[in-house]
Amino acid sequence: ERELSQNDHKRGWDTLSFPWLSHRIGQELSELRARLPVGDGLTAKQAKEIVSEAADVANFCMMVAEKAHTLAGDGIFRDSEEAGG
Repeated sequence: ERELSQNDHKRGWDTLSFPWLSHRIGQELSELRARLPVGDGLTAKQAKEIVSEAADVANFCMMVAEKAHTLAGDGIFRDSEEAGG
């Protein structure tokens, strides 16, 4: 949670396009994958890097979710329920 909230002060991301955000998710996911160990053993430094990269991925995913929710308005949940999902 602390890692996710570190960027709460940043503004302007809502003007970014879905393709750009998707590209950034891919970049951040690649960075996360590069830091994941092959086995279960890892150092405290490695663990901190993994948490940081995972938070980066999560932050960009939340930007996509928030942008979609904002663009669709409050009807997004009603539409989903009507469609059976």
